[in-house]
Amino acid sequence: MNQGKIVTDDAEIQLKPDVFWMQLNIENREAAELLTGKGIHVVMNRCIKVEHELLIRQTVL
Repeated sequence: MNQGKIVTDDAEIQLKPDVFWMQLNIENREAAELLTGKGIHVVMNRCIKVEHELLIRQTVL
């Protein structure tokens, strides 16, 4: 499994998305702290498909 590279240097953060999404079963507190410190919202351990379905159900009901 590719663990990827942990970015710790501000210069390496070139994009500034509004939200950084970590899929189901993925959590990285160090990365979350770094990103939130840059004003980027972080979602961890969530499946976007499941969350979307929950939102749709709430809207319909």
